Amino acid sequence: MIRHGLRWLPDDGVLNEGRHTDFFVLLYSNRDEIERIASYHLGLGLSNTCRTGDVNEWVHGSFNVCIPFYISKQGHKREKKALIRFPLPYKIGEFKTPGNMDEKLRCEAATFIWIHTHCPEISIPQL
Repeated sequence: MIRHGLRWLPDDGVLNEGRHTDFFVLLYSNRDEIERIASYHLGLGLSNTCRTGDVNEWVHGSFNVCIPFYISKQGHKREKKALIRFPLPYKIGEFKTPGNMDEKLRCEAATFIWIHTHCPEISIPQL
């Protein structure tokens, strides 16, 4: 079995297009963990909450699924909205070429750093 994100994958290590629904179910069943990790990385304290959006708010395409989450801070009436993006495992090629997932993450982080440095007028995700 191969470790991917939040749990172990089937023995072949591949979530192919036939298992698209399985990946969504995996994400849905781990909403609490996703919220906890997002809260940690956003530096939210105990008085703040982070909750994932309903499944009907999820957006997906050929390569990613984006899950909205809402941040409520104590004393503020308005929630802030953010997105967390998960690449579809069968589109990354990690099983066939180990290291692809890490390389994808490094390239995206480097791209955001370059944009932040050279094009500060363009909004980028919080790093």
